[in-house]
Amino acid sequence: MADATIEQPTAEQIAERVAEGRQLLREHFGMTLTDAELDQGPDLLRRVYGIATADARAARREYRRAGGDDGP
Repeated sequence: MADATIEQPTAEQIAERVAEGRQLLREHFGMTLTDAELDQGPDLLRRVYGIATADARAARREYRRAGGDDGP
């Protein structure tokens, strides 16, 4: 049986990955949530999905105004 401690990331590695993910969201997706807001947990996903939905709807409206037809 494999030693589970070998497969588990350290607290430092987890913190580094979280920081990298947050930076990626900020740089590539324009996310403006603070670290404190991100730390609030499940409500964060609801907010991120809400922001993404609003952005997608706005882009779709602009596409339609420009004469595009993306279906129903």
